[in-house]
Amino acid sequence: MPSREPGVHPLLQNLRAGLRIGLGRRFDPDAVHVDAHQAVGLFLIALALTLLADFIHTEPEREFNAWGVISHLATYALFLFAAYLAAQAHRRLDRFGLLLIVMLAAEPVGRGVAELYRQVAESADDMWTAWGVYALLVGWFYWVAYRAQSRVFASGRGRTAVAAAVYMGVLVANSLVLPHADAWYTVYTGDEAPEKPVLDVEATYYAQPELLAAALDGLQPQRPGVPDIYFVGVAGWAEQDVFLREVRAVRELFDTRFDTAGRSLLLINNPQTVGEVPLANATNLQRVLRRLGEVMDPEEDMLFLYLTSHGSREHEFAMHYWPLRLNDIPAARLGAMLAESPIRWRAVVISACYSGGFIPPLNDAGSLVLTAAAADRQSFGCSNENAWTYFGEAYFERALKQTRSFTAAFQQAAGAIAEREAREKLEPSLPQSWVGEEMAAYLPRLEQHLATLDAAAPAALADCGATSAAETAPCR
Repeated sequence: MPSREPGVHPLLQNLRAGLRIGLGRRFDPDAVHVDAHQAVGLFLIALALTLLADFIHTEPEREFNAWGVISHLATYALFLFAAYLAAQAHRRLDRFGLLLIVMLAAEPVGRGVAELYRQVAESADDMWTAWGVYALLVGWFYWVAYRAQSRVFASGRGRTAVAAAVYMGVLVANSLVLPHADAWYTVYTGDEAPEKPVLDVEATYYAQPELLAAALDGLQPQRPGVPDIYFVGVAGWAEQDVFLREVRAVRELFDTRFDTAGRSLLLINNPQTVGEVPLANATNLQRVLRRLGEVMDPEEDMLFLYLTSHGSREHEFAMHYWPLRLNDIPAARLGAMLAESPIRWRAVVISACYSGGFIPPLNDAGSLVLTAAAADRQSFGCSNENAWTYFGEAYFERALKQTRSFTAAFQQAAGAIAEREAREKLEPSLPQSWVGEEMAAYLPRLEQHLATLDAAAPAALADCGATSAAETAPCR
């Protein structure tokens, strides 16, 4: 006979069972009330909590969105379908109603866990952390589904694991694939309305040849007898301004401190620059490298290529600007692009998670390769509001303002990053470096030339006061 508590409302008993499921405690399926009234009541509670979450997360002034309610109803319809498939997988359709009541009763706990995930994901430093937290959320829901089904159906572990996976597969597909809308949205008026630039995809693509040609045509020729540095900065992720700020600041540093004025260019994915600067994508970068191979003296000049964005465990540098469909750059492809160029001396610095994986495809004798992280580690600081990533600040903003030695600056930056990560209790990113044998012999000659810039600085500064703003760009 069902072990139900006399004097306690059936709805409260069901909610108590749902609470026990969500908290990982045992529950008695026979204590669950299964009837249409319970199904409707628990559904209305779950829907009310969902609508309340929409309301809370929408800024005033709010306006009701009927399509958002329809979107949520569609989600619950798929929830019903997922429970049916799970019962079918157990071959116990007679227990379908019990599973439905149990999972609806656990919805309030699930809503609380989802809100916790939302808070953590919104404060995450990078996309991969957010996806990791999402994986934990899915894992928690799978655990709840597995425990509930093991009690409801009393099937074997293998069948329960498969049935729970089928159940979760429907729900995950719904969250990732199908469109969703909230039941409230913020109404902006007048000056409160945020600027949301609409990207003209066709115009953006057609503008690339002209923008790239203008950038390349503006490069000054190499100077015979002088080891010129040609700087290329790549900011790959459009949705976070930290990469835009960083690559601009690094270019300014190189133009003013490393004699690259007139010999530097940028490739950027960002709404602020889309009509003025070529996009950061593999095609544009390859064309830049080909052109630089024609302009530079392979015996004298060096390429300094700086790439800042997100990175993946598969060692791909992220190129992202929605709604453009840009391809990420795998480490092997970047290595092939550089190998195809006649540029002999090249320093490649990559600020991205897992960027240490780029070293093997790039580590030829004439290369210097510096990365923000080891092949299996994340780097930090890529929040939208930041001026620098952790690596960019330590290496460019601090170390290279004290020395013109790229290798000495890296050692200084790696130590500073390790100290900062220890203070903040972060897993060490372990920045990596590679110096080819021929590059190790070339760098002292380059540094000797750069040292002469200090001697020339007083005379150059004396001339700055009598020139225009445009003419003072190379002044140090």
